Amino acid sequence: MDENTYQKLADDGRQYLDREFKLMKFNLASRLGQLVGLLILAVVVTMLCMLMLVFAGICVAGWLSTYMASYWAYLIVIGVYVLLVVLLIALRNVLLIRPIEHIAAGVVLGQAMKGDISDQMMNLRHESEVHHELVNQDIHAIREDLNRPFGLMSMLHYLPTVFTIGASIWPVLSKLVHHRK
Repeated sequence: MDENTYQKLADDGRQYLDREFKLMKFNLASRLGQLVGLLILAVVVTMLCMLMLVFAGICVAGWLSTYMASYWAYLIVIGVYVLLVVLLIALRNVLLIRPIEHIAAGVVLGQAMKGDISDQMMNLRHESEVHHELVNQDIHAIREDLNRPFGLMSMLHYLPTVFTIGASIWPVLSKLVHHRK
């Protein structure tokens, strides 16, 4: 291969990596935009639900006040709200965290998530460790191959000696060659 081939290969590689990097940035921007949009939607829906709960609580307390004293009616509504908050805190993983993880992972990865995300992350970490070990084994095999007798590294080790010997016998060889002419 000549110098132009190497230069063309390097240019093609740079262009490919540049395009892949730009594509990754556009993909990330798109996914991030979707995630922010979903977050804003969740905040707006949550605020509207809170307003609905407040007005529904006022209505229920007003209705209950026809049957009992109004302060008892409002205390019952507050008790129901406290019970809902306690249930929400107790079931936060099932009702909030896992669904939000699935939605966020689906947006970021661009595909629907199946199963538990923590299990998938554990499997991915394990696969990554296995591939890391395989790469280390390959690197070790290459090093052994380079260091074996008559391997590249052993030849490079003897290169200064070869140059020294060549430099010392060069004058003699050049005299012999010039002498034969």
